Amino acid sequence: MKSHRVGRIGEALVRACLWLLGYRVTARNTVHGGAEVDVIAEKRGVLHLVEVKSRWKRDRFAPVHAVDERKRRRLARAATALLQSPRYGQSTVSFDVAEVWLWPLPRVRFHRDAFRP
Repeated sequence: MKSHRVGRIGEALVRACLWLLGYRVTARNTVHGGAEVDVIAEKRGVLHLVEVKSRWKRDRFAPVHAVDERKRRRLARAATALLQSPRYGQSTVSFDVAEVWLWPLPRVRFHRDAFRP
């Protein structure tokens, strides 16, 4: 399966899981401060910037390890830009990573507060 398609399916699964867990998804695949954020969700006054890493099948390396220092800096830049807006200005931010494996059965694992900028 093409990686682009795997990514889109993974992001859709993550949004559905967040909704089931009581989060309100406010945006997806948006650019803030020059950095793309896969999913933005809110729950109990906390703004969750979720980076989604999807894989077709499980291998030796966990997808969470693909969120390197460069990606972390970009997400921090996005958070800074988001907090400038009146909509999110007073929010606490959590940088989360969602790992998705699609085969043999879809699985999603959330790492809340996965890193600090």
